[in-house]
Amino acid sequence: MSLEFSTLKCHIIGDSHVHSLRAAASQLKDIDFSLGTIQPIGSANDFYESFFSVEDNRIRLTKPKMVERLNGFLCNPQGELYKPDGSLIFLSAGFHTLVFLNSKRWDTHRHWKVMSSSMKQPLTESEFSAMVEDLHRHLLTFLSKAKTLGYNFCILSSPPPTKRFIDRLTEKQWTTDEIVFLDSAFRGVMSSRLQATGVPVVSPPGDVTMDGFLKDDFVTADPSDTHHGNVEYSKLFLRRISDFVKHSNYTTD
Repeated sequence: MSLEFSTLKCHIIGDSHVHSLRAAASQLKDIDFSLGTIQPIGSANDFYESFFSVEDNRIRLTKPKMVERLNGFLCNPQGELYKPDGSLIFLSAGFHTLVFLNSKRWDTHRHWKVMSSSMKQPLTESEFSAMVEDLHRHLLTFLSKAKTLGYNFCILSSPPPTKRFIDRLTEKQWTTDEIVFLDSAFRGVMSSRLQATGVPVVSPPGDVTMDGFLKDDFVTADPSDTHHGNVEYSKLFLRRISDFVKHSNYTTD
């Protein structure tokens, strides 16, 4: 049975980017889709680790913070997800490139398309993709299982990299061109992998970057924060989510 967009209940959960989305939602008066809970449930690192188990076709969250924050609307006190009710669950996770670019693998390797250092060994496309998928193996397994059980999950991409990324990546000696290229390649691998699983991705809004980096107008004011967008960015992203809801079709089966 198709769901009418006007009545499709949507939830937004996930990593720390949800904080800004929640602040933006409190300021927007013209959100034109049914928005339920907006709840951060952990950090990006929580999704790199095992955070769930599956027993008798029931998914149970195993991280206490996730259970505490989702108890009562997506799971019970034991962490078992409630049965699918047709809601669309937007999950912010899987697109945080800073951790990936700090991998020890880059001490000895470079993507073959950006070999700025002759002292590094080339990394093939397949090896690069395997790195991305291995980092997110728990998240990908969770989403695949949730899909087979009838849950409507959709991934929210994190904002484009900020220029503050450069300072955090000096030990790896990345050039700005390499950061932009690898961020794009990383997102491409994740998007393709998720879409192959049947999990859609909401990408960042258009016209928010300059030379591959998030424009200063959309970067959070805290100078020590390397990767979060501000409330103005999140307002644009909420409108993008709204467009996604309007043009998507979900079923309860």
